Amino acid sequence: MGNKKKARKTLKRQFRGNQHTCPTTTIESVASKITELPNTDSETNVTPGPSAKKIKMQSNILPEERNLNNTNSFILMDTSILFAFLSATVACDVCSQFTLSVELDDERRSGFAHEIILRCSNCNEWETRFKTSREDCGHKEVNLRMVSFARAIGRGYNALDMFTLYLNSPPPMTRNNYKKMFTTVAEASKKVAMESMEKAVTELREISENSEDDVVDCSVSVDGTWQRRGHSSHHGVVTAISVENGKCMDTEILSNICKACQHWEKRKGTVEYESWRLQHNCKINHAGSAGAMEAAGAVNIFMRSVETRNIRYTQYLGDGDSSSYKKVVDSKPYGEKPIEKLECVGHVQKRCGTRLRRLVNDNKGRKLDDGKGISGIGRLTSKKIDTLQNYFGFAIRQNSGNLDQMKADVKAVLFHVGSSEKIPRHDYCPDNSWCKYKLDPKSYKHKNGLPEAVIKFLEPIFVDLANEELLRKCTHGKTQNRNENLNKLIWERCPKELYVEKETIEEAVYSAISYFNDGAVSIIKCLEYLGIEPGYYTYKKCFDRDKKRIRFSDIKSSEAAKKRRKTLRAIKKGFLDTTAASEGDMYTSGGH
Repeated sequence: MGNKKKARKTLKRQFRGNQHTCPTTTIESVASKITELPNTDSETNVTPGPSAKKIKMQSNILPEERNLNNTNSFILMDTSILFAFLSATVACDVCSQFTLSVELDDERRSGFAHEIILRCSNCNEWETRFKTSREDCGHKEVNLRMVSFARAIGRGYNALDMFTLYLNSPPPMTRNNYKKMFTTVAEASKKVAMESMEKAVTELREISENSEDDVVDCSVSVDGTWQRRGHSSHHGVVTAISVENGKCMDTEILSNICKACQHWEKRKGTVEYESWRLQHNCKINHAGSAGAMEAAGAVNIFMRSVETRNIRYTQYLGDGDSSSYKKVVDSKPYGEKPIEKLECVGHVQKRCGTRLRRLVNDNKGRKLDDGKGISGIGRLTSKKIDTLQNYFGFAIRQNSGNLDQMKADVKAVLFHVGSSEKIPRHDYCPDNSWCKYKLDPKSYKHKNGLPEAVIKFLEPIFVDLANEELLRKCTHGKTQNRNENLNKLIWERCPKELYVEKETIEEAVYSAISYFNDGAVSIIKCLEYLGIEPGYYTYKKCFDRDKKRIRFSDIKSSEAAKKRRKTLRAIKKGFLDTTAASEGDMYTSGGH
């Protein structure tokens, strides 16, 4: 009896891992099986990415050609080491004794710029002074650099104060001086950004081969972003990016609040209020809600395009979630000349998932023709919605310029994904290689499909999504990813977590635009506008950052990187297993 029990224990099922522990099912293990990314340093046949096309590396910014050296730079140094060295090596000019005392003059200190005093303690007759920083634009160079750095990382005066705390350093400049230097830096950032946008217009004219007097028609991608998440912000930014060269052409910064007006509202009617009102420059330039800022900004950008840029935005690329396009058309910025609407492919793809999820929520508890609900195991689950949404996006992206094939692939998505071993539904699948069932029906293995009742219930949505008018606006195959990238740069320089005034957002927007259009070279231009010689390390690091940006852009634009991103994204969402990942791309334009 005991032997039998022992034998049963030995036959007990052993744990051999699952999807969370087995190394063959991890994202890293699957990624290692995918084609390795190309090395742009060794492979010259890599297709240039968008950054390489946008940023032109100019030889006149290289440190080697400026004959610079690394002696003109700033370093962090312990004052006790410096003072001990000076006391031991510098003699008094009067008594020739090595009896110098070295100290900082706190009364003449200006922020991070100090004045050092060397005084002979033997004869008390000799004294000399020297400053630790030059003065540019009425401010110390080191202070301007520190303020520029703080704004580049999205921080302000408190960050500089915390920096001195950890460094055991005297406090930074006063808040009033910081505001003055911030204004100087903001003006320089705006000048650089305006030059960058004007340069982008010039490049666009060269592409179109029009003369300077001709008004050029072009496509533009318009998007709005807010300083607070959602639409409850008091500040909004609208950017217009050229579809042709990928550079920002214009921007509008809107605000519906002015703290000064709120402060003086209580004293309205007094003599002081009237005196203040005559000198006040109100920051409010938008009277509506935050949600209406995108439309208002887009209208302003279109209305002044001919006057300020000598160009017409005849094609409007945007999402279908806002009323901006309708407002622009109603404003008639170019008279009776029409403005064509182009849809962002990414937003149209999300529309499929949004409608399916709304359909599930609106029909909870409803019984379909087979007596069961719309969702649940074996029916329309969240995973199946993600699958349908992704296939809908592939059907659009992989048929750019071919409207008829795009319509056919969109209609085929529902039936192809809903197919099962018992009921294969491949009648709508085109006779080409994307449908593997039609290539080899015997070896093709179906996944869990959808019941006939669910497919019938979803069919009107996909008929609507295959609308010719909607898909015609997607034949260009473009997205608003560039706008999202620019928005990211803006809020890196002005975090959404803290409320700031309009001036701070303006500086962040202009700094982000110049960096987006021209790369780190814009930092050099900004410093030169401030009257600062950038120096060896600034030149070198800016050049290296642009070089790295171009290299990463080229890698991400390669076919291997795109394939790798699709596979990893599919694994994270849970509708692709390791077997499918090892076989490579399992879907092309509506297939699975």
